[in-house]
Amino acid sequence: MADKWLFSCLVYLEDEEGSIQKLCETLETDGWQNYGGYIIDNSGAGAPPYFYKLKTDNIMILMLHQSVDDWQASIDKIKDYEQDAGFNPDDLLGRSNILLAVGEDWENMMDADQQIVPTSEPLDLGLREGRLTRFMGNARVYLAGLPTYNPRYVKFLAQKLPVIESGLIRLQMVSSLMRDRNVTVNRERMEIDHRLSNVLHSNLVLEQGKLKAAEDLETQIQALSSAYGILSGDYSLLAEGHNKLNTAIQKLRNMMLNEPVLDIKPEALHELMMPYEQRLQEIQASLDELRLSRENHQAAIDVVRSKVDIMMSKTNIETQQQIKELMVLNTSMQKQSLTFQFAAGLIEFIVLAYYGHSLWKNLAHAAYENIPALIQFIFVLLFAGGTVYCTHLWAEYLQGEHHVKKQLIATTLILLIFFTVILVASILYSGGIH
Repeated sequence: MADKWLFSCLVYLEDEEGSIQKLCETLETDGWQNYGGYIIDNSGAGAPPYFYKLKTDNIMILMLHQSVDDWQASIDKIKDYEQDAGFNPDDLLGRSNILLAVGEDWENMMDADQQIVPTSEPLDLGLREGRLTRFMGNARVYLAGLPTYNPRYVKFLAQKLPVIESGLIRLQMVSSLMRDRNVTVNRERMEIDHRLSNVLHSNLVLEQGKLKAAEDLETQIQALSSAYGILSGDYSLLAEGHNKLNTAIQKLRNMMLNEPVLDIKPEALHELMMPYEQRLQEIQASLDELRLSRENHQAAIDVVRSKVDIMMSKTNIETQQQIKELMVLNTSMQKQSLTFQFAAGLIEFIVLAYYGHSLWKNLAHAAYENIPALIQFIFVLLFAGGTVYCTHLWAEYLQGEHHVKKQLIATTLILLIFFTVILVASILYSGGIH
């Protein structure tokens, strides 16, 4: 009769250590030995059952190692231990059983295994000595057959194969997470793209006033920028998951290819990794769609900004035209103002000349009669003109134009000189010059 072993692998997170510890105590109560790791010397047929723990990253593996006569009965016994310990199977990330037989006919082993997992599909992983098949179904089962007992191969089954299985469990978890994330991101992207289509085909057809249209376009730019930010965040999220999944795939692939006792064929490795590589392709396709959608949103933002710039340019042109018209009007008003100023100055000059001449005639009649008319005319014109000019300078100075101060002083002195000359002449001529 062939020697048989059962390696039961319970994969869990470090946070569930308390629940696992209760199961370990139950096992110890029933005679199981608690070892720190795999013990080669205790792996022979008839050796007492024992358990130990393996760790990879933040994942723990409780290994139950026992020599058995009936695989199914031993698997059922482990489930009884779990019930006695109040263990909840949902606390596990996954579990698997490695069935090892030494010196057993492979066809007989396959028939026995089909009774354990009748609905599973076999995948031949290959050993350099013996056979190794993985079954997928309600429970993961590895069936290993060795022609003779080989500690090196048994150690691989007891230590390294559980780590490989935990890597596959990790891959499945990451793949499931990325599937859900991918569905959510794609749904969100499609909604955003639909809104973008509305913006490009309808919202940019402006029918309102230009001021209102400009406000609408600014609102659209904000909405498009917000959508662009969401797409960028989704892209980063998917890219991070893509890198994590790809890294896990490559790590597990290298582990299996570099394992000395494994002789896995490329097609078998491809079949094992195919679900996860397909997930990678799906995520990559979503990343490409996100990249395209992001570029479309950037283009839409540029289009809307260009439209706003064009509208602002038109508004600036209209404003400049209005300013030009105002400048023309201002120039015309300035010309009229100059005309009015000239007319007012002329009237002021005439009034001053007339009344100045009349006052001189009435106040100093004798002097007026004795001074020649030409001299009277010249002095009256000069005095009236100087007075008009001086009053204008005074007005500018009082309005803050202090740069006319020198001209104002000079003009005032000249007027005083003229006034003094007229006064002196009037006194002299009024005394009588016959």
